[in-house]
Amino acid sequence: MNSYQSENEYKILDTSKNTSTMSNRYPRYPQASIKNTTYKDWLNMCTKNQSNALQIPEATQISQGAISAAISISTSILGLLGVPFASQIGQLWQFTLEKLWPADNSQWEEFMRHVEELIDTKIETYARDTAISELKGLVNILRPYERSLENWKKHPTDTGLQKSVRDAFNLVNGFFKATMPKFAIRNYEVPLLTVYALAANMHLLLLRDSSIFGREWGLPQKDVDDNYCDQRAFANEYANHCTNWFNSGLQRLRGTNASSWIRYNRFRREMTLTVLDICSLFSNYDYYQYPIKVKSELTREIYTDPVGVATSTIPGLIPNWFDYAPSFNELELALIPSPRTVTWLNKITISTGRLNGWSTSQNYWQGHRLEYSETSAGNNIISPTYGDFNESVALHRDFSVLNRDVYTMDSYAVSQFFGISTATLFGVSDNDFQYQDLNSNRPGEISYTNPPSWGGLHIYSELPAKPTIPGIEPGGPTANDYSHRLTYLTASRAGTAGHVLCYGWTSSTVDRNNRIDYDKITQIPAVKGHSLQNHRPHAYTYVIKGNHTGGNLIRFLKTREAYNESTIGGGIRLHFYNSTAGQSYRIRFRYAADKAAYFSVFLQKSGWNSNQFVELEKTFSGSYNDLNYKDFQYATLSIITPPLPGG
Repeated sequence: MNSYQSENEYKILDTSKNTSTMSNRYPRYPQASIKNTTYKDWLNMCTKNQSNALQIPEATQISQGAISAAISISTSILGLLGVPFASQIGQLWQFTLEKLWPADNSQWEEFMRHVEELIDTKIETYARDTAISELKGLVNILRPYERSLENWKKHPTDTGLQKSVRDAFNLVNGFFKATMPKFAIRNYEVPLLTVYALAANMHLLLLRDSSIFGREWGLPQKDVDDNYCDQRAFANEYANHCTNWFNSGLQRLRGTNASSWIRYNRFRREMTLTVLDICSLFSNYDYYQYPIKVKSELTREIYTDPVGVATSTIPGLIPNWFDYAPSFNELELALIPSPRTVTWLNKITISTGRLNGWSTSQNYWQGHRLEYSETSAGNNIISPTYGDFNESVALHRDFSVLNRDVYTMDSYAVSQFFGISTATLFGVSDNDFQYQDLNSNRPGEISYTNPPSWGGLHIYSELPAKPTIPGIEPGGPTANDYSHRLTYLTASRAGTAGHVLCYGWTSSTVDRNNRIDYDKITQIPAVKGHSLQNHRPHAYTYVIKGNHTGGNLIRFLKTREAYNESTIGGGIRLHFYNSTAGQSYRIRFRYAADKAAYFSVFLQKSGWNSNQFVELEKTFSGSYNDLNYKDFQYATLSIITPPLPGG
């Protein structure tokens, strides 16, 4: 590809095997009124109100700061992937240094304390001091490198400035090579994992600078080539380290009850944000694969804590849901859906039930169904029923969220003992959907309400906003500043009667329309396709979980030899939008395969389509459950030229 063509990518996987809870904004009886409480005060109150066993990292300042910083870094880099203007690379280094080393030098400590909270394991003083000491040394040489780079850009032919930036680069590169193992101290690999991922990210960004600018600095071509080889090797090493220790830390938290599931899911959610999202950027730093700007996105889905009373103010009267919940395995099955393509909510239909307590009853959200579409597919898929739809005490209520990004679910969870503490009742009586309307570009709110007659807990479920000012902690998301949108809702039974709800979220970096930018390499993950032929036993494709890829993967079941004229069309359909008439595009796939195979993609838009085929070579041997970074390679299709702009 040359710089005058745009390029589109799909993350695919080929095989032949058959194989937030935040805020008490409107407290109700029996809680005391705190309507004048600030956001930060509320965070402090949440921390104090949790037991040591189930303290909610999602609602603590440490967790909030660590997650916000990681989201800020990943989304900022996503906006500057590929090779932007030289001035933007300088801005990226400046932003990264300000974000990771603010004036009070507290950010790295915050990352470490965050993981300590998640896994309830303290980092020994010597391990912490070693990491902090090396990080101080790192910033002491990174800042001069950033200044040398800025000075050189102003006078790129000045041989003295060329030498200055070469020397600074070599010093920082050598420091990274010697220091990275100190961020993986034996027995502390998991507590230090966020530190490791972010340090690894900076090293790979540095090595990318060599590919872009090295020859202009006066580096010999051999040194530039060696640095590129190092970059590829380190990207594999760093991504595999992060993935393996993420999985190891997650499995250590697997237990038998609801309390262990809450910890397990928090680790999965928050370490996805602070570690795996960072790793998903690594492949984009390859200058020779991405010589122009890149449009990329994170398609993974994460789930906030179940919405149920978890901090009872009157333990003898208002029970906590997790003490009366199903087992770990039952919760995982009920609350986390199977991997699927990227989908967009259209409608939520809610059934209202009634819980009968001591002397009063409480209407509540007893069940729901979802209607959603795959990306630009024009289809309407109906989900399974979550909770109960039978014996509703009121008409089912439909809530349209078509073309609305819901960024906050504002719920009121209720609970009560009944029958001398022999029965427990749980539910959500009210919920406000706060959203940004994409048609009018204005904020809005729709409400599911039942008059409250019981005590409970007022809960926000959301992900942090995207902070822009280093050292300034953001508040909750707003219609103009949100990092995630609601994509799915599940439910699990709890207690003698009733349910808790759980909400799934996808990054706001995901494009609803598969829009191809004419001046960028546009990455469109394969899970943003639709109409997978996945009806087993004659399945061609289905969706599996991904780790360092930033989202799920599509898996293909047939080998190259198994395809014939009647089956070669099996694969994926992808609807896209292009803005420029007559623009040519080359399609490239990043994939992994344990055997040679064919892949078919049917590209479509209004008035035009193209069925494309590609032969995929074997890239690895082993299990698809243990894919390494290096197992992914690239395959290219023929050039396409849609005749007209539009979708």
